[in-house]
Amino acid sequence: MKIAVCIKQIPVIARVRFDPETRTIVREGVPLEVNSYDLLAVTAAVELVKEHGGEVTAITMGPPQARDALTQCLALGADHAVLLTDRAFAGADTLATARALALALARGEYDLILCGKHSLDAETGQVGPEVAELLAMPQVTSVSGLGFDAARNVVTARRDTDDGIETVEAPLPVLLACGDGIAEEAWPGPEQLEAAKAKPIEEVTATDLSQDTSIFGFAGSPTWVDAIESFESARQPEVYDDEDVWTNVRRLVDALEARGLFTGWGAEAEGEKAGQARFPKNPYDAIWVIAEQDAQGALRPVTYELLGVAGKLAAESDRAVAAVLIGHGVERHVDELAAHGADLVFTADHPGLASYATLPYTRVLADAIATRRPFALLLPATVNGRDLAARRAAPRGRGRAGAGRAHARNTQGPRGA
Repeated sequence: MKIAVCIKQIPVIARVRFDPETRTIVREGVPLEVNSYDLLAVTAAVELVKEHGGEVTAITMGPPQARDALTQCLALGADHAVLLTDRAFAGADTLATARALALALARGEYDLILCGKHSLDAETGQVGPEVAELLAMPQVTSVSGLGFDAARNVVTARRDTDDGIETVEAPLPVLLACGDGIAEEAWPGPEQLEAAKAKPIEEVTATDLSQDTSIFGFAGSPTWVDAIESFESARQPEVYDDEDVWTNVRRLVDALEARGLFTGWGAEAEGEKAGQARFPKNPYDAIWVIAEQDAQGALRPVTYELLGVAGKLAAESDRAVAAVLIGHGVERHVDELAAHGADLVFTADHPGLASYATLPYTRVLADAIATRRPFALLLPATVNGRDLAARRAAPRGRGRAGAGRAHARNTQGPRGA
């Protein structure tokens, strides 16, 4: 079994600072270390090979000093190491990084690709799923346990979710984003480190991967930071310290009601007229909220929070707010989403979508985006929300909804608007 482990060298978090002029993390002079989740993935890979045979390759993208990170992986038991190093890679966002890694990995024809579930310096959790999308292979994220059935050539992954633990089986090849529990923490001793320094590290440049180097680094990165602002709350704390607790409770309730509790939290003071329906006729170019359900089929509270944020953005840009529901039997949530600010609700309903799975959900969402062309998407920072967002962030092409029917319902304004 050929296993590749993508690792990242990150600045020591306590020493990190941000340059507001360049809007980038300042790495010069900051000590570096290997992302801890990536080290767990290396250890898990080495353990798999010890039990089932094969080889482990550690791969990273970075400046020449990133060789130190690869040396640590070799000392932990990796058989090979690959360093993508070139000035053309500088300034890469997650997509440009994933593109370079995917091109390098494609040359190795690996059966299993491991990475950390996210890096501790950014916590986007995007590179792994983006690599999987670019390589057209399935993914399992937030993996906390791992097994391999050699007879069936199938990986069994224990996946931590917001509802508990899932057990997922996936045939090779597959990409796994690993977290705590995937392996025991391990550190190489001085003898292992010294021996690893003598092992070769393959260096790969941008032109080794593509003649068009504009797809890498800053030039190939569609993400930019427009502005960084710091806010300090002007609110003053109110302390209720009467000896009678019920007196304090009544005072707190009175204060909350005065600020708009039960009446819209001061919406009229912000210029909105009570009872005014906000429904732009154009259902395109809307701000979408991907609504998420829990294991019992109820909407997660984060969905309502995102609808509130979307409503503010919509008011500022004169756009509609659309909620997107993917699953089975989701019609029952339409009125509830409308009551919390959705102007439209798009649904994809099919028994095959009853439980979250990355590939079918991504295909449905990709098809809906291509058809309705939203202005922006807001997704929850849940385990599945991050999984879906990262996969969708690196499309290989326009997806198609392989199952289910998709339609929209207006929840405010006249029918047919």
